[in-house]
Amino acid sequence: MTLNCLTETAINIGYSCQLLTDEMADIFIIDGHTYDDVESQLGKFREAVRSASLGYGGAPTAATSVSIVTFRWDQHR
Repeated sequence: MTLNCLTETAINIGYSCQLLTDEMADIFIIDGHTYDDVESQLGKFREAVRSASLGYGGAPTAATSVSIVTFRWDQHR
């Protein structure tokens, strides 16, 4: 089973358990294998959330709802 299959399975489980919904604008998948990869991906995620919470001209908009769901796959078990 490949990592892509496991990621897809985790997303499907998230939808089945209603942790993820169709109303969610974006689903960010953090799949880095090194500390630097994960840090970079989290930085991009943070900027996307920050941008979504700013309106026209960079002014804050009404409260933006953000949900964060994490899945961990430990291949050594």
